[in-house]
Amino acid sequence: MWRNRYGNTSKRRTVMLRETTPPVCMMCLPRAVGISVRIGEQQSADRWRKNLFKANISKVRRNRALKERLDAILKCIGEMEKEEEE
Repeated sequence: MWRNRYGNTSKRRTVMLRETTPPVCMMCLPRAVGISVRIGEQQSADRWRKNLFKANISKVRRNRALKERLDAILKCIGEMEKEEEE
């Protein structure tokens, strides 16, 4: 039986948490259930890795955009200083 995060059963929205679910031996489960649990864990691990990879890529892109913006500002400042000297 699935329990929500408060420890009681709910018909509306049950959340499966490792803390509230009793430990289940894979050998005690039917074969199909054991396989589906393993597949679900693998999919969540893959999703986590993919999101981490996306975050790293976006961080690199953000840093590159900030660097380009800073270079453009410094270039404008340099041009303004040249105009003031003339």
